Amino acid sequence: WSKGFSGTGQDGKGPGEAIIKVLEDCSADFAQMEAETKSQEAAEEADFDKEMTDAKKEKARLETEKTTKEEEEARLTEKIRDMSEKKKMTDRSVSLLAKYSEDLAEKCNKTAYEART
Repeated sequence: WSKGFSGTGQDGKGPGEAIIKVLEDCSADFAQMEAETKSQEAAEEADFDKEMTDAKKEKARLETEKTTKEEEEARLTEKIRDMSEKKKMTDRSVSLLAKYSEDLAEKCNKTAYEART
């Protein structure tokens, strides 16, 4: 501190040149960082767009599959309903045939036949 300001730096250049050098270095670093960031953002945007396209395709596929499954469910539900009705009718027919067979067995037993002949 004993020396006064002479206006030159350690390398023999003036203080203004040193400040300009620092600013130029900062500017170069900033430009490089900006270029890298823009490149990275462009790559990430492309990845995002691809993922969104893939997600939309998958969503459409799943919606189509859902519709197909719902249609199949409706068709099978209708088939179950029809078969349940047929089963009721068949059970009813079996019951009537069993009753008819019992009635017929009473009328056609062997002893009654022999008595008539």
